[in-house]
Amino acid sequence: MKAQTRALPHVSPHVTQALPHVDGIAEIPASILEKGVSMWSDYVVGFFVEKRLPFPLVKAALARLWKIKGSYTISTNRELYYVKFNLDEDRKQVLDADPIFIAGRLFVVHQWTREVKAQKNKITSIPI
Repeated sequence: MKAQTRALPHVSPHVTQALPHVDGIAEIPASILEKGVSMWSDYVVGFFVEKRLPFPLVKAALARLWKIKGSYTISTNRELYYVKFNLDEDRKQVLDADPIFIAGRLFVVHQWTREVKAQKNKITSIPI
């Protein structure tokens, strides 16, 4: 069976609102940034101090460790794990809980902030 090839039509980009630029970099309006901050403020962020573990392992371990009433979603960007709880009491319970160890590695849990990546990078070791 022979595969058919078709040329895709060219579609010119359409910009509805041009963003201001400074030195060739687009400036994001404060209103858009604040909307993002508002959206992310309900998230809990987790990370490993040392080498991270595979996502399926972390997801399964948290499902076993967290005794919560509602549900949550979890995703990752290969550096941080982002968790969104559907019940605020579950989020508070997880944030107030004892430290979490998964496969012998410390999993640090924090409320999301704008500085979460910088905070992660500051932690290089944990005293025992």
